[in-house]
Amino acid sequence: MPQFKLIAERVVPNQEVSRVLLSKEVQDDALTPGTQAGGEPPEEFAAFVRAEIRKWGKVIKDAGIRVEWSEGGDERVPAGLARSNAPQ
Repeated sequence: MPQFKLIAERVVPNQEVSRVLLSKEVQDDALTPGTQAGGEPPEEFAAFVRAEIRKWGKVIKDAGIRVEWSEGGDERVPAGLARSNAPQ
């Protein structure tokens, strides 16, 4: 089953997240048929993120994947995401 996780730069009240996820627009347009809006406590979500980082970090390391950096103005960005290559 597909999962969509929300990561915010600041604390977002659970009620606000629930209100948006349960809105008709999200239910009708954004969710894949068969998925449900839901949530979990922050601690459970943090554990999920840590487990995903471990899992995909191992895949990346075992496959020898490396990031190729390019200059992106004032910051270094992955080459495929440089502004000149960014989707419009």
